Amino acid sequence: MKMNRDILRLAMPAIVSNVTVPLLGLSDTAISGHLGSADYIAAISVGSMMIVLSFGVLNF
Repeated sequence: MKMNRDILRLAMPAIVSNVTVPLLGLSDTAISGHLGSADYIAAISVGSMMIVLSFGVLNF
């Protein structure tokens, strides 16, 4: 049982980091939706996809 707690203690920062990256793009898209142009949403989504892709590649 102690080994499971140790593994969870080590894995928790990685789990939190992997969850927060897509949430950042989601919050940016929600905020840019109130700006009045679809161009802003398109730019945020492209930038968010680039960040998620680079994070995934560098994480691997």
